[in-house]
Amino acid sequence: MIFEIRGAGDVLGAQQHGHMAVIGYELYVKMLNQAIAKVKGQEIEENVDVEIDLTVNAFIPSTYIEDEMIKLEMYKKIAAIDSKEDMYEVEEELEDRFSDIPKETQTLLKIAYAKSLCRKLKIEKVKQTGNTLDLVPLTKYETNEVDGLEIVEELLVMLEDFVKT
Repeated sequence: MIFEIRGAGDVLGAQQHGHMAVIGYELYVKMLNQAIAKVKGQEIEENVDVEIDLTVNAFIPSTYIEDEMIKLEMYKKIAAIDSKEDMYEVEEELEDRFSDIPKETQTLLKIAYAKSLCRKLKIEKVKQTGNTLDLVPLTKYETNEVDGLEIVEELLVMLEDFVKT
């Protein structure tokens, strides 16, 4: 992409580059693509902001990654997990760069993957109350997934790990 080769400031000018610096390159490109699709009259997929409220510890300990910039980079990669393969890639990178992954970070990876499944199913909230998980769908529940049942079953397997005592 031309942005990656020349730098977005060279292509877009100082004003647009300033906006991109504030929100980040990936989000800027995503917003730009959505605006172009809207102008073209194409359907824009609604992105579900998933809230997961579980009684677990999910973070990257400072004893695992001490450098805050590298830690932020890894949080960004974890937040971008959109498939099981993505989760395995981030997991592999963490192991390669920093050795064995702590339990809290493993949990964070699983939650990120569970969020991706929830987005696909248009589930906006997962809340744990004791040993019960409540899944709250959007009021406009739709999914284009052909194998919706398989996604639900996979999601439940992932979430059941969090409620086992």
